[in-house]
Amino acid sequence: VNGTMTQTIDTPSNVFATGNPLYRGANNNLFSNGNLTFTGSGESFPINIATFQPSAGKWYWETKPTNIANAPLIGMAWNGYTSGGTGRIIYYPDGTIVTPDGNSTSASAGFSVNDIIGCALDLDSATTTLKFYTNGTLVYTYNNVTTGLEYSTRGEGMIFWQLYTNDVVSANFGNGYFGTTAVASANADDNGIGAFEYTPPTGFLAICTKNINEQEYS
Repeated sequence: VNGTMTQTIDTPSNVFATGNPLYRGANNNLFSNGNLTFTGSGESFPINIATFQPSAGKWYWETKPTNIANAPLIGMAWNGYTSGGTGRIIYYPDGTIVTPDGNSTSASAGFSVNDIIGCALDLDSATTTLKFYTNGTLVYTYNNVTTGLEYSTRGEGMIFWQLYTNDVVSANFGNGYFGTTAVASANADDNGIGAFEYTPPTGFLAICTKNINEQEYS
């Protein structure tokens, strides 16, 4: 057989999240590399979400942009988001943060090609939070995620990317690869699960079936 093979740590007993090609929103990004690489399609609102959308717990995932032609947007959106200025917590390459009310603020730093953007979602604390990290350094914290994304009326929020023409990013939910590129440093979560470029914050877990089942049935 010609070509190369990429082995991940997904198993039938523990499946990690990927991008969800069945959810289009208004338009869709293009998928490759086992639904872990996303390319902007050039449509008006090209978005995609993750296959798993936790409603409780503490979760960590990473995104690596490999081409920034326009402005890849990384973050979360409220359930059912399709388009428009409101309903998203998003991080721009220039460091702009847009909150669910459509207002803009600034992170302490932006990101560039091949940087690693970590997201840590805390749905268990009194003040639910989404934290953005660039190359392991915390750059912004958004408080009251469940309020901002209207969990009480819309259901759980959606892990979310919005890309434009020739923007390319890959996600790592803990299976150890950004597309076909393995992480350089295999850092597991507190349960000893996953392989991330940077160590997840204490208490935050890889988004996979084993961790989700533990959260739901513990």
